[in-house]
Amino acid sequence: MLILSIIYSCNSEVNINSVNQNQLNKETSLYLKQHAQNPINWQRWTNSIFEVSEELDKL
Repeated sequence: MLILSIIYSCNSEVNINSVNQNQLNKETSLYLKQHAQNPINWQRWTNSIFEVSEELDKL
């Protein structure tokens, strides 16, 4: 998860308004939800996330 957060935090297309709108607020874990307002674009590990990171040569 750390690698993916770095990938997305380095993406120049991420605008400042979407930084605090990560995907953790949709999780069921209370631990993950408490970090929903962190300024990192956390994402769930999915095949599409890995495809994007490979396309950006960030993996």
